Amino acid sequence: MRRLIELLSELYPKWWRERYGPEFDALIEDERATARVALNVLSGAFWMRMRTLLGGSPRDSRILGTLTKNWWLLALSGGIQAIISALYLIMQSEPTPLSFHAWNSMLVVLGRLGLTAGACVIMAALLASRNGKCWLLVLNGSALVVLGVIELGLTRFGVRFWTVAMLVILMAASTGVLELRMAQMLRKKGRYPGTWILSLTSAISVGFVLPFLALALRWIKIEPGSHTDLLWLGVYFAFSAVSMFTSALRLHTAPALS
Repeated sequence: MRRLIELLSELYPKWWRERYGPEFDALIEDERATARVALNVLSGAFWMRMRTLLGGSPRDSRILGTLTKNWWLLALSGGIQAIISALYLIMQSEPTPLSFHAWNSMLVVLGRLGLTAGACVIMAALLASRNGKCWLLVLNGSALVVLGVIELGLTRFGVRFWTVAMLVILMAASTGVLELRMAQMLRKKGRYPGTWILSLTSAISVGFVLPFLALALRWIKIEPGSHTDLLWLGVYFAFSAVSMFTSALRLHTAPALS
């Protein structure tokens, strides 16, 4: 049991172990090696990991410093997502069904745009990341890249809308949590007075989880030929473009973070 507790303690984030490791090890040595202690260690490691994921570690300022330097990549991704939104809405609003060739051509364009926009988001999280990597943004960009790959593959393979909806849910949730954390950090440091806009876009972004979950679980019925799924995708990417532009603007106009 003692060995198990030692292994579980390795699950704590690196920053936590560097700061509290010796004290924690001494405390564990004084405790009896019981299942309850092992469970407490596992629970503590989980919550510290969640705190780090949500941006609550001492790396907050360093992560924001990375994003401040790479704000233009977020703005570029926002511009590409605006084009993606326009294409989805055009496909949905066509009075007559698109031909097979036109449909496949649109999917190829959407796939390439998705790959590019996702790559921009990932680079914004990792480029010049000596100041800290933003894994929530990596998750967002990775989901967008996978969506782009799926759209390229739709010309050859069928994919259920459930998969697409789950990817959008990942993007919406990760963006919402990140923007909320950014607003909290900027407000705490007195960096920018307009952080309420980030809080608002955060709430709206998380709000997109519900309709896409309803679409994935078929609580919202998609009538044949209505292309309701394309409408929702167009609306989401329109908002995501605005959200990216908003985040980029706040990061660009805030003083340097370190």
